[in-house]
Amino acid sequence: MEKTCCALCAGASWEEYFAKLTAIIERVGWAVQGVGGSPEDGVLSHAYTIGLSRAAHPEFIIFGLPTEVVLDILNGLARRVVAGEVFTPGPPRHDIVGNGYAAQLIGVADPSEHLPMAQHYSPGPLPALQVVWPDASHRFPWDEGCRSPQPVLGARPRSFGPFAPEG
Repeated sequence: MEKTCCALCAGASWEEYFAKLTAIIERVGWAVQGVGGSPEDGVLSHAYTIGLSRAAHPEFIIFGLPTEVVLDILNGLARRVVAGEVFTPGPPRHDIVGNGYAAQLIGVADPSEHLPMAQHYSPGPLPALQVVWPDASHRFPWDEGCRSPQPVLGARPRSFGPFAPEG
């Protein structure tokens, strides 16, 4: 299965980059844009989808996980959207991150700040959902004692307490 990360466009001029990005979005329905981080440690600052808003669905953004994990999560969510599934903010769920961990989707207050390329491809106002993941103790950033190094870009949801592993 094709990984739709814009690392495929590395070294391209802006014109080539936009052409390749547009071709990926037209062919697959979305692309994933990685931002910052260090190739040596394999962790991006954050990454987000581009193109889902063209299908009237919010884009996704995630922070601070290893690049391969981020690509698996974002490409997996995007494939599900293209297949017709609709995601909305809500309580933690076990069908996003895997490995027994829950993730929570929250609405992003100002998507243009962290998803500029998605804004460029959006046919109107850009809706976005942040994939918020828990720490090793299954606590989210809004739970006391959480050690999950990620910002929260939307309204803090009510706490569900440490969310037990699945299984």
